Amino acid sequence: MKLWMGFDERANEIVIMQAKRAAEPFAMQRLRLSSPLFSEGFFAEARAALETYAERMPQIRNREAYVVLPDAAVGFEMLDIPNMSRARMAQALETELYKLGKDKLQEKSVKTYVWRQDKGSATYAAVYSDRKLTGEFWKLFSEIKVLPKSVTHASNALLSGVLGMVPKLRGRSFVLADVQAHGTQIALCGRGRLQGFASVPHGASLIGAGKVEHEYMQTRHESGEIAVLNARETAQAKALTQAKDAAMEGERGGVEESAWGAEPAESGRDVFLREDADGRKVYRKVPKRYPKFMMRKPPSNEEDVCYENFRILQKWIVLYARQAESDARMYAPESIVINLPSAFESVVERANEDQKRSGGLPIRRLILPERTAWAADCLWLYGCQYARHIGGRHMF
Repeated sequence: MKLWMGFDERANEIVIMQAKRAAEPFAMQRLRLSSPLFSEGFFAEARAALETYAERMPQIRNREAYVVLPDAAVGFEMLDIPNMSRARMAQALETELYKLGKDKLQEKSVKTYVWRQDKGSATYAAVYSDRKLTGEFWKLFSEIKVLPKSVTHASNALLSGVLGMVPKLRGRSFVLADVQAHGTQIALCGRGRLQGFASVPHGASLIGAGKVEHEYMQTRHESGEIAVLNARETAQAKALTQAKDAAMEGERGGVEESAWGAEPAESGRDVFLREDADGRKVYRKVPKRYPKFMMRKPPSNEEDVCYENFRILQKWIVLYARQAESDARMYAPESIVINLPSAFESVVERANEDQKRSGGLPIRRLILPERTAWAADCLWLYGCQYARHIGGRHMF
């Protein structure tokens, strides 16, 4: 029996898959957790959930498992070092790593390797993780008597699985987007190697929402939004003071009084509702409105609605592609490869047509071999079995 265990950070779930053989369809079980990822109660809750599952499924005990940790447990950096003697380059790399982790470097497990090299300098890639954090995961698996066979993080497992099952993509540079129910995992591939990864909080549930959604209403960047709101209030208070001064000057010198008022709710500013028990201000989000020349034609059918919502996700994918193009240390992507439910196949075709018209990167839907097509629903976990041979630099 083959066993996979992973942590879905977007859904905050432990995902367990079992199959008789690696190339056969699997049985999946999701264990929902309420504690925030890596919080004090996270490991205690995960331990209890896994122990309860092991009691119901005793066959997982004393078995080897492919384990996938969240991307949030891993750091990835690229460091430029001038070409010197080997000893001096090693010393310079150590200095750069110290700048990166400072006094906490001893608490990290760091792997470095040469990413690319030219006549003037070399670019090193550094993959690091917190020793204490990974130790908590090892302790978690040992308590339920599961033996980790191959351990990596989600984006490396995702890319390794795709390269393992689709050989024509090996050695290529592309942006891989895995659209899941509540989020999208993005892996930047540079000549067959992982050169960056990210997570976007928009997924299939947004595409198939049934109505046109506003991205501003979907995102929850609370600290950033509060900072913007405070800045707006400060600016408004200052403007009101200036308007009052101008009015007083107008009364004395005949200058017309300036009109200043709160911007209407339709403008996209959040509306202040009340203060909570702790004295914090509570706002209601309001969709932003744009000038008419910036508005797109309203969708007339369900397919158009899906495409308009998909464009929110497409924007993020294209932005990450442009980041790779503009960074001299990274390999520029040649295309965008998207894995998403077959029900939304048409939106990929329309997005590709739009990209052609604008001269952008081609967008293609990921097509797996027929014998492993069922793995598309959980590529980030299933792909762990390929990670040691394809993405070995990112193994724990």
